[in-house]
Amino acid sequence: MSSLTCRLLGAILASSMFITAWAAPPASVDVDAREAPRGIERVHLVLPVKPGKLTLLYPKWLPGEHSPDGPIAGLSGLKFSSNGQPIAWQRDADNMYAFHLNVPARSSVLDVAFEVDAIRGATDNNTERTSTESLAIILWNQLVLYPAGALSDNLQYKARLRLPAGWSFGTALPPLNTAGDTTQFAEVSLTTLIDSPVLSGRHFRTVSLGGAPAVYLHLAADSEAALSISVASTAQLCKLVQEATALFGATHYNEYHFLWTLSDQIGLEGIEHHQSSDNRSNERSLIDEDLRRSASVLELLSHEYVHSWNGKYRRPIGLATGNYDAPCAASCCGCTRASPSISAWC
Repeated sequence: MSSLTCRLLGAILASSMFITAWAAPPASVDVDAREAPRGIERVHLVLPVKPGKLTLLYPKWLPGEHSPDGPIAGLSGLKFSSNGQPIAWQRDADNMYAFHLNVPARSSVLDVAFEVDAIRGATDNNTERTSTESLAIILWNQLVLYPAGALSDNLQYKARLRLPAGWSFGTALPPLNTAGDTTQFAEVSLTTLIDSPVLSGRHFRTVSLGGAPAVYLHLAADSEAALSISVASTAQLCKLVQEATALFGATHYNEYHFLWTLSDQIGLEGIEHHQSSDNRSNERSLIDEDLRRSASVLELLSHEYVHSWNGKYRRPIGLATGNYDAPCAASCCGCTRASPSISAWC
């Protein structure tokens, strides 16, 4: 073996040892959503840390949104501790999304506890109501903190979710196991976690829409009757999947999950994600003929589905910012002001 080859192998080995030595263990986020029908979600975070000064951030600029509207005012009861001892913290004087603290010596993990309070109709950047007595949309961007300066692709999180007894759920986030009302999800990057909302509810239905990879429709409603999707509507959505594949010539997701909330108590919305979409419309959107045939309902799922290719898989310049503290260019969605197809759902 030549000396050059030996030096190259040595450099590669040293580099891999360095990367292994500095690779941080994953963070964990444990969410108790049993009181989500009351607008309350309780969070326990465990973050890997090193002693010294630390700044943690709450997500501010959210992909798919059009402004820095991370719902910081919905966060309450924030507490930090390590090795059972409380740690004092201070909010940044200029950035309300930043929290400063000093991690004590010999501390390798930081425990963080807080609540997210979603009050319908609240202002001042409070969390919009994303739950009713019968359903809840779990948005991970509301339930995490992350270290300032880090790239979300480089941070690993393990999520666990506890739902009200008897509720079902749908999500693109891979589940590892479910025991009773608690589900442990696979370890993913913070980017993937925030990009993978969970739809859950007492009145819940999952419909296969075919496709390769598979595509699913998850419905959660405020009544059992509202879940009655017709054979014709199901066929239309199956056709949508086929036509999207034909149009783009390829698929880029492992699976795709349409999350469709049917409620008059939650505002209308459509947010795109890489392997899912968060769609919200009136409770009777599937069973009232006028609502079913309205432009807003017909365009909603197809619009957000296309964004999985345009805006997620292929992101325009200025939208892939690396974390949730940096402003997105123009908007954080695949639409632009110049786009002729932009609509209220974008």
